[in-house]
Amino acid sequence: MAPLRLERLVAAACGAACAGVASDQPRACAGFTGNERLMARAPLVRSFMVAGTHAGVGKTLVTTAIVQSLRRVGIDAVAMKAVAQGCVRPNGAWYSDEMQRLAAASAFDLPPRALCGHWVAADSAPAQGRSRRSAVSLESIVDTFQVLSTWADAVVVEDSRDLDGAAGGWSDSDSLARELKLPVLLVVGMRSGCVPAALVCVDALA
Repeated sequence: MAPLRLERLVAAACGAACAGVASDQPRACAGFTGNERLMARAPLVRSFMVAGTHAGVGKTLVTTAIVQSLRRVGIDAVAMKAVAQGCVRPNGAWYSDEMQRLAAASAFDLPPRALCGHWVAADSAPAQGRSRRSAVSLESIVDTFQVLSTWADAVVVEDSRDLDGAAGGWSDSDSLARELKLPVLLVVGMRSGCVPAALVCVDALA
């Protein structure tokens, strides 16, 4: 699939996702950041990382829309998450609404557990949650991506961090994107101050 066609497809998916946000939710938009050279060098690139400027901007919504759009044109796409946060264990097994949505959108009927190797409980104290996220290694996230890549034509990685958040054990979104060698799709919350926030994030990812 040619880069321009692929970018139009992803743009359409993002537009549909953002348009579908309920009226009482913050509006969002999404666009590629600093990936033009990568897309030009690798016309068959079909995998992306989805990052957000703030919490709650719709990363999962956009990730799901991209995977569904890729599958509609015959690409076996799956979604993954670097770290699943806000999870519960009602029957001794981890559960996350976001992970359920990502699994439902993905090809191969993979269980949510296969799409993320690190789960953090919703009731974790802030300090405890930060400690658990800090213990996550970049290498383990890359391993999950590589395993999924052996099955899928495309893997859409939802970054579990917001670019305005504090750094964790695996550093930052830029480090993850570089390690995975993926272009980044930045989801921007349409709120006061969103343009400066987006520019700061783009600089961080450059």
